[in-house]
Amino acid sequence: MKPTTKKILIGAGIGLAIVSYLAYEKINKIKEIFAQIDIVPKAVRNLNISFSSISFLTDVLLVNRSNEALSVQGYFANLKRLNFFYSGKYIGTAKPVVSEIEIPANNELLFKNIPVELPASTILTNIVELSSFDFNKLAVEAVIEVAGKEFYIK
Repeated sequence: MKPTTKKILIGAGIGLAIVSYLAYEKINKIKEIFAQIDIVPKAVRNLNISFSSISFLTDVLLVNRSNEALSVQGYFANLKRLNFFYSGKYIGTAKPVVSEIEIPANNELLFKNIPVELPASTILTNIVELSSFDFNKLAVEAVIEVAGKEFYIK
């Protein structure tokens, strides 16, 4: 192997190692911030109940309690899904299209008008509880994908 080819390969290997280390550090920093983020359902509108489904629009608030801003871009992270629970029981998932999340330190971000449709199977298993819908019993879990790994915010 020529000395210049060897130097290029060594340089590329060192460059790749540096980029990998920086990405690893960024993911660890984001994980620390995620641990300090709360998710709160804020409103439910246009509640439609039928025999085949329940649908509604909801607003969801992400609250960053950390002293560091959270900023993740679409190529690096996205809001993959929102799992909804009623009285602690899973009732359905919404898949919003959000590929950029920026929450300043000690601040919040509101996602508005997220459409949620609950299937008939959910209605049948939870019909007694859902028939007298109480907003205070609704909980949301966000699933954010960062560099191929899923993180849960509850």
